[in-house]
Amino acid sequence: MLHKLRVLKALKGNALRQTRILLGLKSRPKAPVLNQPVEKSSNAIRMICQRLVNLWPADFALAGASVCEIGPGIASPPPPFLCQSAGHVDLVELQTPVLNEKQFRILST
Repeated sequence: MLHKLRVLKALKGNALRQTRILLGLKSRPKAPVLNQPVEKSSNAIRMICQRLVNLWPADFALAGASVCEIGPGIASPPPPFLCQSAGHVDLVELQTPVLNEKQFRILST
């Protein structure tokens, strides 16, 4: 079940981004994690995943579950869900994903 407040926050963030685009305002910096060397980027993603896992209740498991991530960004597919062996992961990204060599190296690391 989707958490209504989190969905609302995601929609608000997208509305703000779309408004900036329509008004021709400078967007936020893109993918700060990817602007670092592969090792630093991998460590940053690993830290994010570890923080997420630490927030989950002790009995929480995704084994075989269906998961939806809104705005996966560079972590596509999302490592936390794959590490928890989710059965199916839907990714919702409004921007066309751009996958490059560096992202594949980071995710494989």
